[in-house]
Amino acid sequence: FPPDGVYFVEAWLDGVHHHGLVNIGIRPTVAGEKGERSIELHLLDFHRDIYGADIEVRFVKFMRGEQKFESVQALAQQITTDVKAARALCAA
Repeated sequence: FPPDGVYFVEAWLDGVHHHGLVNIGIRPTVAGEKGERSIELHLLDFHRDIYGADIEVRFVKFMRGEQKFESVQALAQQITTDVKAARALCAA
């Protein structure tokens, strides 16, 4: 695994190219400091259930390290900021 944190990624699902964000880590805000390490993928502008699907992911840019937020609301605000930054990278 790469180091814990948030990454801008490119992904291919069923031969279709997508941009997105990957979080690697223990999800300390929702799972606590002893959460299990996991990988979560968020594809921009994508709204299908793809659990169990084969997806190719290419890590493009490290965005920030994993951190614990004061609340789930503060985490949601950071995710909004991360998505805006990812969209800017898509436009570059």
